[in-house]
Amino acid sequence: MIALARPGSLPWLVLHDVRVKARGREGRWGRIIAMLLLALLPIVGGAVMAWRVRGGAYLPLAALGSVGAVLLGMMLVMVSSAYAHVLRLGRDRGELELLLTAPLPVARVVAARVAGVQAVVALPFLLLTAPFLLFSEAFGRVTWVAGPLVVVSVALVATALALTIATLLDRLLGPKLAKLVAQVAGVGLAAAVFALGQAPNFAPKWFDAQLAFFSQRPPAPFDWPAQAVFGQPLPLITVLGLALAASQCSAWLAASRMEAAPADPTAAPHVPRRSRAVRFGGSATAVLFGKELKLLGRDPELIS
Repeated sequence: MIALARPGSLPWLVLHDVRVKARGREGRWGRIIAMLLLALLPIVGGAVMAWRVRGGAYLPLAALGSVGAVLLGMMLVMVSSAYAHVLRLGRDRGELELLLTAPLPVARVVAARVAGVQAVVALPFLLLTAPFLLFSEAFGRVTWVAGPLVVVSVALVATALALTIATLLDRLLGPKLAKLVAQVAGVGLAAAVFALGQAPNFAPKWFDAQLAFFSQRPPAPFDWPAQAVFGQPLPLITVLGLALAASQCSAWLAASRMEAAPADPTAAPHVPRRSRAVRFGGSATAVLFGKELKLLGRDPELIS
């Protein structure tokens, strides 16, 4: 796909950035097979769900509360995901410096970096939701094709929020402490998600009450994002307008963040250490935990 875009153009830079972020240790064919297997379940499940609701209303009023709750949860997870990539905007400068020395407009390079983060944040949720929405459109719910646009809009807003939080934390606490606070907050969010997933087992009444609360339709305009998923014109235009404004804000914040951090702000100057004796011994469990704690001490970002 990247070969279809002209080298140096914005689509080429965005696709390259996404490919770099998605690069793993496994080979190319391994990644392709893994993506196909992961996409198979949403496709089959989306087709079955779309077939089951094919006779429903174009705007299911009873489902607006549930859809709004899903979008809110999606927003929180996207902010956490985007923040992990935002932390690298000012630190992983090797490839960025090379791009800035190329005959390319600086604004295009910055826009490509931001768009790469937005695409990586939105892609997993598009894989989960797009099959159901597109199959529903094929079964006659033409306006539901707006659903993927709303998911992308949520990703744009989440990226802008992550950049805003990162910028505020850097200015209030300093880059090093802000990074530590963000990682601890990420651990807290992961623990909260795990606890929420176990709530039906140890607090079923409370969980049922929360489901009943979030299934209620919120008052306008808080139900507009849910209405936009089903293609209602005014809510959809409002959501898309908010997403475009968030995208412009993200580009401005990313440019200021990269200019303010020409190098890794958390990297301490290298100080030669005196050699000390290496001690061996202890149980395998003690050695394993000692190694993990040492790695976390070197790079707190591993906590997430």
